[in-house]
Amino acid sequence: MANQLASLPWVIDTASANVLFTGKIFVRHFEFAGYAAGTDTVVVQDINSRPVWQADGKTDLDPVLSYKVGWIKGIKVPTLSSGKLYVYIK
Repeated sequence: MANQLASLPWVIDTASANVLFTGKIFVRHFEFAGYAAGTDTVVVQDINSRPVWQADGKTDLDPVLSYKVGWIKGIKVPTLSSGKLYVYIK
């Protein structure tokens, strides 16, 4: 499946070292869900490869939510071992 940035929330299901969005965005929060194991991970970076958020799965496979993130310049997801990353933007 392909990443979906045309509707809200954004749905990222494919990891890539490429920048997915280059503009400035206000991220309310991230949600890591649908992963297969508690050892699965997700890493989110800005356009300059600075860490924005990362999470490990839970053993009960419940979604992992971030706190409020705020403004970031660009977004890329170099690590998404399984599942989906939901990006809630304003």
